[in-house]
Amino acid sequence: MVYPSSICFILLGNQAFNVSRTIDAVVRSYYRRRLITFSGKWFDWYRRGWMALMSFVLVAFAVVPLWANLLPQEKIPEALMEWLSTWHLVALIPLVAIALMLVVERKPWPQWTKMAIVTALFFSSAFTYLFPAIDIAKDMKPDLRAFVEQVPEQKRDRIASYHFSETMTSIFFLYHDWAVPQVDRARAQDILDGVDPDYDYLLLDRSNSLQDIVTFAGFRPDTQVDILAKGTPRSDKVRDAVFWLSGK
Repeated sequence: MVYPSSICFILLGNQAFNVSRTIDAVVRSYYRRRLITFSGKWFDWYRRGWMALMSFVLVAFAVVPLWANLLPQEKIPEALMEWLSTWHLVALIPLVAIALMLVVERKPWPQWTKMAIVTALFFSSAFTYLFPAIDIAKDMKPDLRAFVEQVPEQKRDRIASYHFSETMTSIFFLYHDWAVPQVDRARAQDILDGVDPDYDYLLLDRSNSLQDIVTFAGFRPDTQVDILAKGTPRSDKVRDAVFWLSGK
């Protein structure tokens, strides 16, 4: 037999359970909205700060001639320094990218979409601006030609190379059709001592070093060398050099 009091208790329990579920749903919805709002505001400020930083960098690229003289000119190739100190039409690309960023920022698009677009604009415009400078910095042809012109053609058959990298060997052949034979250290020492039957001179490639030639190459400490010519075809004009040597 079911008593009326039991029925009332069951009904009250169900009602309390429903109220509890409703309150729980309301609380969850409230905190979910707060979390979404906080996340949206945080990401919005993050995107704007990132865009401001990118715009500053692009403006710095666009006006490089105004501050190029502040760079360490002794470590920068002359051709590259000349390019950096001159105004070019390519400098308009970073400015156009900034204008497009501002247009994107005003669009009612999702935040992640805006972030992706402005980031793509930054990197594409930055690399487009930098590519000519990179090409100049990596171009070894002018400085190599200046070095090779100091070596008379009639003496090239009596010249060997030591410590030449594959790159250096390749560009001598590519740019000047000069396949410089390579020798090991023992034979390089004989050349400088004047006792080698085939070669009288030596080309030495010193890379990433400020050591004197004898120490860098590992020759005998009493080895005497004459530097007949020096070239700096690489971008580092201080630590990298190619020498035309003869023994004393």
